Amino acid sequence: MNEALIFYSPDYESDQYKLIELPPEVAKMYDDTRVQEATELPSLCIKAASYDKEPVLCTRNRTFVMRKQHYSDALLLLAPSIVDIDQPRHTNGDDMDIDENNNNDHQIKKRDGSPCSRKLEIIDTLGYLCELTLSVPKIEQLDELLSTTLYRGQEYERNYITDKMKFYTFEELEDIVQASTEELKHSLKKRNALEIEGHWRYIDSEYMSEVVKPCIMFADVYDMDIDHVSLMELCDIGKQYDFPDFIVKHVFTCLSESIDFVNESNSPIFKLSKEKIVQLFGTQLLRNNEKNNVNTTLTEFLEEWRKEIPIEHPVSFDLISDNVIIVKNSSSNGPQEEIVKYFPVSGLSSDPILRFDQLFLAKSVWREDHIRPFLVDFCLDFDNKFSLKRYNELIMKFTTILYVEGKIYRENGFIFYVSRWPH
Repeated sequence: MNEALIFYSPDYESDQYKLIELPPEVAKMYDDTRVQEATELPSLCIKAASYDKEPVLCTRNRTFVMRKQHYSDALLLLAPSIVDIDQPRHTNGDDMDIDENNNNDHQIKKRDGSPCSRKLEIIDTLGYLCELTLSVPKIEQLDELLSTTLYRGQEYERNYITDKMKFYTFEELEDIVQASTEELKHSLKKRNALEIEGHWRYIDSEYMSEVVKPCIMFADVYDMDIDHVSLMELCDIGKQYDFPDFIVKHVFTCLSESIDFVNESNSPIFKLSKEKIVQLFGTQLLRNNEKNNVNTTLTEFLEEWRKEIPIEHPVSFDLISDNVIIVKNSSSNGPQEEIVKYFPVSGLSSDPILRFDQLFLAKSVWREDHIRPFLVDFCLDFDNKFSLKRYNELIMKFTTILYVEGKIYRENGFIFYVSRWPH
């Protein structure tokens, strides 16, 4: 039988270690590293917003919430022991001790005199392990940090300096925001953020619209093809309105399907995305209506949207589906009207429980195609592909199908969901 002497380490301190159970996809990264004999292990980073908030563990491209799973008994964490001759005699109080009288060479023996070959020190006592659950990044933290220093043009920059506003480098954002490096980069790009003098800034959406509109209108006047328009030409137009070249370049980079280069001048050639341009003006119209406390019906909104866009292209509700909510409004002169309101997914919680609470507080009944855009970020697998299985699991966990008079209620073939726990 294999026997070992187990005793508390002279340097024992509780809560020095945490035991983390890695999900298969994270463990695989380490397995692949060993197989490939890589010199560097995959990077893992633990971030916590505060002591009372759940920490997250971040890999290079994913975020996991860390939650404690308590044991019914204590788990002893052991390490091989090397007996130091300068250490005093130890005993376990039972049938094993250290013999210090063998030519100053410490030997661990059992009471019967036979040596004990294995010596293990207790270096910590664990009452729980940390379980990892795949999570969406806490990007609302990013919005809180950058929304106070929106770039609106050079004339506003002095105000930020006067007010001593805080600007953030990428490294500072990475330290604060509970998101992986790749997720943070993706979120900055999705929000059209721009690095200005080493600090990351959001661009005010109204300012973006002001940049786009005259450039597109002049391009149309001069018969420029928006599928093939050069940065040089756009900057020339922008100068007439005092728009800096770096802003013109950034705005149209965000609104392009692709960017090529002309060999002669090396000036970028943009193939502008009509859908992105239409989306920009639709979202901005929603923001303006909210800012001015204007309620518009769906029909009125679509008509105003068509008038706002500087190009010929159909408007589509799908382009702004994760920024809008449709609510029913009682009309004294007739049937209920569908009112369009600004409701950005970026303003909702990254916690699924809180997200569904916010959705059903906003309105008690959701059509299936209207709720889906607000859940997509929860349903991305490890390869960033939409997981229908995960989506269905969320829907089944937090909602139930609406029944009317004992039958599933449908409109135009769509079913509706209500909260599993009505407010």
